[in-house]
Amino acid sequence: MGVHGLTTYLRENRAVIARSLYFQNEGLSSSSNIPFVIDGWSFIYEVHGLSNLPWVYGGEYRELSRLIELTVRAWISVGLRVYFVFDGPYPSIKFPTLISRITKNSIQGSKLFFVTSAVARSRPRFLHEIAILPPRAYAACVESLKSIIESLEDKSRLELHFADEEGDPYTVELAGRLGGYAVGQDSDFVVLNAEGYKGYVPMSEMVWTALNQIEEVQGPAGDDGGFQTVVNSKTKKKALAQKPTLGIGIIPPEETDDIRLSVSVYSPEAVASHLRIPVALLPLMGALVGNDFTGSKDSSSPTTSQERNLQWLFFERQLTLSQRITRVANTLHDILTQALTPSAKGKHKLQVSSVMQLIERAVSVLLVRSADTMASGQRERIMDRIVEATLQYAIPRHEGTLPGIQGLWASSVCALHDDDTCPLFRYLSPPILTGSSPHSHDSPRMQKYKDDVRTLYISAYRAGRLAPRLLDVMNTGTFWYRQTLENPDIETASASFARPIQEFCYALMDDGLGLPEQPAEEEEDDEDDEDELIDVVEESDEDYLAPLRGALQELDTPADSDDEMATEPPASVSSLPQRSHASKPKVVEEYLRRGVRLANEKVPVPSLTELLTSYSLNRRGDLPIQLTSEEDRVTLFLQFLQSDVPCSQKSISRGYPGCG
Repeated sequence: MGVHGLTTYLRENRAVIARSLYFQNEGLSSSSNIPFVIDGWSFIYEVHGLSNLPWVYGGEYRELSRLIELTVRAWISVGLRVYFVFDGPYPSIKFPTLISRITKNSIQGSKLFFVTSAVARSRPRFLHEIAILPPRAYAACVESLKSIIESLEDKSRLELHFADEEGDPYTVELAGRLGGYAVGQDSDFVVLNAEGYKGYVPMSEMVWTALNQIEEVQGPAGDDGGFQTVVNSKTKKKALAQKPTLGIGIIPPEETDDIRLSVSVYSPEAVASHLRIPVALLPLMGALVGNDFTGSKDSSSPTTSQERNLQWLFFERQLTLSQRITRVANTLHDILTQALTPSAKGKHKLQVSSVMQLIERAVSVLLVRSADTMASGQRERIMDRIVEATLQYAIPRHEGTLPGIQGLWASSVCALHDDDTCPLFRYLSPPILTGSSPHSHDSPRMQKYKDDVRTLYISAYRAGRLAPRLLDVMNTGTFWYRQTLENPDIETASASFARPIQEFCYALMDDGLGLPEQPAEEEEDDEDDEDELIDVVEESDEDYLAPLRGALQELDTPADSDDEMATEPPASVSSLPQRSHASKPKVVEEYLRRGVRLANEKVPVPSLTELLTSYSLNRRGDLPIQLTSEEDRVTLFLQFLQSDVPCSQKSISRGYPGCG
């Protein structure tokens, strides 16, 4: 995850880029207030990977929960204030990477398991190499964390946050507000940046040590808030003679009260300084090297599969991942140097007045073959992909008062954003008719109903009671089944047993909120229209790239300059186009396993009234099911699953869950 090869590059240059922090278990004090913002999914994968639990039997969730509690309580005991952030719905730009990752890690793992002999696949090494995350690991983690919060005397020492969309930007923005660190296994955390953000702590470089003979005292007050080691001369020999007790990665040693946590910190400023580029250009460097948004093939390109991968266009195959990072950084450094260094005649050797010119120049230099051999329009498509991937790292500047805990929960909807800029509020709002006022297709009473349902969904999601995958239905009109260990020769349960339940969920969400409708396909005309589209993109580049353009402007313009380019505000979430109605029927695009690949299938969303009628169920008036009493909702749920009455012949013939 993250920028390709950047984790390896950081590890190879750790001595000159990273700094170390130490935290000692000395009881909680007023000075023990160091915010660590944890990437929730990285935490789940890391703990489960180190646990060596027999995942093939279903999960061993009780032991997984115990290890989660052990680790989190140890973090709190050494003076950390812990914040977990879990991903929200997937952004559409990341779909190709998700498909590739799921196919490789889950589907291919299942295939290898079932084609391997029973003796060979029972070996611990084999099971560890193809381990698939149990389907309920996320729920087990969230419930374990909630249980820890309830048991804490100071409940503010552990908080759970559920991101509006991609979790990485939310994590860094939250860490910036708190003046803390982001903890995970994703090199994007040294590319993303925000005011107040102190840097990235890799989980793989966290080390627990139990040293009873070494005294730890708090060091001088400073920005790091860390500790320095002081070795008493009387205990030095004993300490050296005793072998320290080490934990397993982020999992601490058990049954010890005298432990120390050592971590490595990589700040965006330190990484940018080492690469000799401005820190604001780290996102562009990541897009050119390759990340989750540019590393996959562009299915929209008519060129060959080799040309669709940007890394094949920019780098010779013999280059290592670290060498690719160095090549891109040196290219950007050289371009900026030429642009900012005047010649003997007082003119700059290279004119770079905008980010688009910088990207265009960088692409030209990095291409390993002549641009004349490229297909028509391919260069423009490359530029578009680089720009779009770069913008994924943009974090809106916070205009609030002071960073810190008191600056959180800007509204009842979101901890970081107000109602106008929060993506969660936007995609959970009912669809808006183009050219009309919000909810104009509903009566005032139905508008009030949908507003109340939306409030319930937002509250449930922020409390961790609503799965993020259900929000994909509202955000991108998709649903991603979690892949488990299944025989690839047998049809997945997602397409058989789960389908009626999913249709019921889609119908409920459409009835209570209003699902996004499929946009009408625009007809493609001649080449003149394509040229016109390119002109529009060129004219709007200045607005979309304002954050990067401002960084370039700072390199060549005094701080008090009145340049119009330096004062334009960056693009914000509120500038995104509103969702509009179209004429096509509502469908949800499901991503599920078909054989040994992940395929998409469009599933029509039935009317809730018609669906209930088909199962001989009734609803009371036009009140959304979500607003009825808990007793009524549970009754309807059990009736729909045929759990409270004998299965009818109709249900048996339809293959309904629980009937056979």
